[in-house]
Amino acid sequence: MFPPLHNAALQLGKWATGLFISLYALKKSISTITAWVFFFQLVFILISTWVNAEYYNDLLGFNPQDADFYRSCGEDYGDKSFQTFIVWLAMVFPTMDDWGFPTIMWLVYKVFGVSWAPWAIRILNAAVIAWGASRLFKLSCLFLGKEESKVVALLWGLMPFAIHAGANGTKENFFVFFIISFFYFLYKCSDKKTFGSVLCLILYCGLLFLFRLATGYAAILCIITLYLLRKKGIQKNFAFLFTVVVALAVVLFPIVLKVIIQQRGYESDFFGDRNDAKAEAVGGVIGFAVNAISSFIGPIPCYISGSEDNLQFLTKYSFTPLVKILTSFFFYYAFIDIIKKKRFNLMPMCVFSVINILILIIAFFGLHVRMHWPHMPLFLIVAYWGYKKYNETKHKIPWYPLYLGFAFLLIVFYNFR
Repeated sequence: MFPPLHNAALQLGKWATGLFISLYALKKSISTITAWVFFFQLVFILISTWVNAEYYNDLLGFNPQDADFYRSCGEDYGDKSFQTFIVWLAMVFPTMDDWGFPTIMWLVYKVFGVSWAPWAIRILNAAVIAWGASRLFKLSCLFLGKEESKVVALLWGLMPFAIHAGANGTKENFFVFFIISFFYFLYKCSDKKTFGSVLCLILYCGLLFLFRLATGYAAILCIITLYLLRKKGIQKNFAFLFTVVVALAVVLFPIVLKVIIQQRGYESDFFGDRNDAKAEAVGGVIGFAVNAISSFIGPIPCYISGSEDNLQFLTKYSFTPLVKILTSFFFYYAFIDIIKKKRFNLMPMCVFSVINILILIIAFFGLHVRMHWPHMPLFLIVAYWGYKKYNETKHKIPWYPLYLGFAFLLIVFYNFR
């Protein structure tokens, strides 16, 4: 029921160290914060790797599925030519949907060899999280003050799930770094177009297609959204056009998602059949409800579990979903305010987050932290902005305390179910 001692101790260590670093680094420059994020990530990635080897007899930890495939890309093809590797990868993923991280693994093993590559990729994970925190700070400064942006950068940079992804060999840290970089250059281009910024925007947008097709399409939609919202005619008729877009989205989104699923090589009803089975396994209608709630405000943190498998990994990073569930109220508060008051600059980040949330609902991935991870940094910016607006307004009804009560009951119910 309770997590193994090594997992519980590791998580408590992350919390305590993260709190200490936050209290110290918040008073420092962003370069100092970036250095501390790198140090924090690297130390705990290496400690987690040791725990994996010691308790699970594998550097990748308990039951490495996707991670085992990524490792094989390096171990089996790192000594072969790029052409040989790509031909093999095209046979495995004809749609290029997951070419990004396998290619990174091939390159790392090519450069460092089988002996050093497992450690090099872990150092690179710490580096991309630190670099991502720096870029997230710069992106956040477009909407928040510098001190507030430091909080966002630190909060994201010290997330335990980033440590888990880095130690356990999955793609999420690189994937999200490219998302942050895409939005950083999107807003940079919208402010002042240069050849370099436009080239980087195209590059990062293209890279997203190599990690997840739907994310690449969402990025293009964000470019279109920001471009159109600069038009005075659209700004003037925003309320009407927003209503039309929402109505069309309700009809078209499931259709577009089916097309993307088919592009990935699956049957169009792939998620429908699988979702029914998942829901049935966790209580039918209750399963669908829990998935929907988790998609919107979760995932729900897991501290204890009747599943031995869940105890081996979910309890390693439960602080990450806790942060998400505590800040979700402010994201939706901000979202309503952004639509009402036509705060156009924030809308592309909202569009990206909402698209990912809808995919979570339809694909029945609401309880999976790794599926929330792509929109997490953008979510934090919008949520902090919503936190500011909420505190600037007097409320007759204490909405956030009521929400906290609901969230607490939800966490207790989920953990003791």
